[in-house]
Amino acid sequence: MKLVPYARHTYPSPLSPAVLLRTLRGRLIAPGSALNRHNLVHHRVFEGVVRGTTFVVSGARYGLTYGRTSASPFLSGSVRPRAGGGCRVTLVVRPSAAFLAGMGALYGGAGALLLWCWQRGNESNVLFFAFFLCVIYAALLRDYNSFYARYRRLMAAIAAEGHHAQESAQSARP
Repeated sequence: MKLVPYARHTYPSPLSPAVLLRTLRGRLIAPGSALNRHNLVHHRVFEGVVRGTTFVVSGARYGLTYGRTSASPFLSGSVRPRAGGGCRVTLVVRPSAAFLAGMGALYGGAGALLLWCWQRGNESNVLFFAFFLCVIYAALLRDYNSFYARYRRLMAAIAAEGHHAQESAQSARP
């Protein structure tokens, strides 16, 4: 479980950059598209954009809020070729700037309220607000860690799918 809503990973892949990006593009739906039966059948539950060697992925639209809220983290990344073949994938999972600003305002205001209650001698209010802030933070971390695990499964599936496609292309050559 991550306690800070930011993660950066770089890992090597045996796939060529073109194969990896083509496989990723096939697993994404366009931003703003509705999640329908066709997308579910083809395991496209992420929306995103691939531009050149970079990409940005977010959760697809589903459920009551249609999935994409400012609290959901983004996965951004880049693919660079390696000298020995394959590529190097750099992934960054982070929340949006609007979410960070909102959380800063919430926790800053709550901190001021806690200080005010403590100075007035209202220990029961201090405990209530401290508990409330811990519950909010735990819920946000659970959401972040859930999206982080989904992004890791997406990248593992892309690596497996791309590796299978690359092997079948090589075996088809005479």
